[in-house]
Amino acid sequence: MNRSHCNYRLNCKILFCLSGGDDSRYTFIGSDDLRKYKVAADFILQGWHHTKEHHYNDTLNFTFSTTDSSCLVKAFSVSQIAGAYCDAGQNYKNLIGLTKNLSMSFTEHVVSGCPPSNPIFN
Repeated sequence: MNRSHCNYRLNCKILFCLSGGDDSRYTFIGSDDLRKYKVAADFILQGWHHTKEHHYNDTLNFTFSTTDSSCLVKAFSVSQIAGAYCDAGQNYKNLIGLTKNLSMSFTEHVVSGCPPSNPIFN
């Protein structure tokens, strides 16, 4: 797959989703071309998601790279308040809502998140 075409196409789709998204609470912040730094990603893009219930902003980050046969997007969401530890899945919801609106196939890989609940406190 052509590297420039792949990254451009994905950037456009995610930018479109960050212009409101399915719930009108996504905002595009900025992006940068990382190719000059010779790092694993070609581009980085950032946005916010404004949560519905308590009106917090969570930051979403996306990196774009190309393998021999496909485009690879890595994404993560970070809550902007310290009290969001174990956020009942809000950061997951931030990403999955946007990802599903891309209308592209994807594979989920959970890299980190809240630990399992402690039965002592249930």
